[in-house]
Amino acid sequence: MRKKYKITIVFNFLFIGFLALYMPWIQYVLHLAAHQGQSIFFRENISKVSAHTQEEKNKLLLIQNAKEFGKKLYQLKESKSFEYYVNLDRKALGWNLTISPELEMKAKEFDFPIVGKFGYLGFFNETIKNNWKNKFVKQGYDVYENEIGAYSTLGYFKDPIFSTYLEFDENQLIRLILHEMVHEKFYLKNDSDFSESMAVFMEKIALNLYLYKQVNPPNELIEKYKVFLNQYNAFEDLLEETKTHLDTLYKSNLTDSEKRIQKREEINNLRNRLKNKRFYEFTYASEVSEMPELNNAFLVQNSRYTPKQKNGFSVLLKDCNEDILCWFDGIKKLEPCKKEIRKKFLAEEIILDSILLECKNEKILKSS
Repeated sequence: MRKKYKITIVFNFLFIGFLALYMPWIQYVLHLAAHQGQSIFFRENISKVSAHTQEEKNKLLLIQNAKEFGKKLYQLKESKSFEYYVNLDRKALGWNLTISPELEMKAKEFDFPIVGKFGYLGFFNETIKNNWKNKFVKQGYDVYENEIGAYSTLGYFKDPIFSTYLEFDENQLIRLILHEMVHEKFYLKNDSDFSESMAVFMEKIALNLYLYKQVNPPNELIEKYKVFLNQYNAFEDLLEETKTHLDTLYKSNLTDSEKRIQKREEINNLRNRLKNKRFYEFTYASEVSEMPELNNAFLVQNSRYTPKQKNGFSVLLKDCNEDILCWFDGIKKLEPCKKEIRKKFLAEEIILDSILLECKNEKILKSS
């Protein structure tokens, strides 16, 4: 009896330890499943949605037009997205948390079965999100929280139009649709940085084509986009400059205390420069300058969604003579390459063959 009693006690301790270790993850996955269930069981066919205002009707129609444009542009035989509508009881679709070490310019990665690794965590419950955020902050990480504009389940489910989409202006809405449809065309498993950068690059190309190649181009949208683009590019250049300075600092031989001091100086300098009058019409720059979470995690997350204007993507598109399908075919060839090699495609004006040759040589060295 004693032996059995001891075995039971050990088993109970192990079971309690297992729950303590994995319960947060169980809760996390269950809350994702609950959100997906809501997306499936409480959706309406888009043709039956009763829009409350004319503006909402116009935006629902705009989404359908952008979807049809994206299908033709990306040569998608079909798209399961944006056929249904889900009304949410909150203003934000959800929230992403990007977590970065205090003195490293990289995102902490999370590995999930089937779907692979991601450099962030997505949440659709504010309480659960806050619990996870507080946990990482207490552990000394830099944490950045941002609202989810949209997401793609990569064809696993029929992604709906959420009511929060109707809060976006026309240009943002078109970009959102064309961005998510890039993921339907191609998503690189275990490399969210590359996949998101790829989608952002193509969304800009697609939006430009949409605005200028429609039968009756909406001139007001074009002018708004031009103003936005000039401000946006200057803003991104400044963030990338700060990110580069901090990355160099973290890799230096200074002590951690010295790095922390210089980190604060770099961040304060960025705040001051964002208050420059050249950003007066770009309100987001002012918002960022006041942001408490202006840290590594913010810079990493921002970089994920803002590929450099001139990089391997742009070189490949030029080599393809602006042919979108040729561009996608070229991108897909990078799938077997290591993530570190693909990073060069994001950072440099490099030709595809050069990267592919590096991938090939690495495989030869491994096999020899």
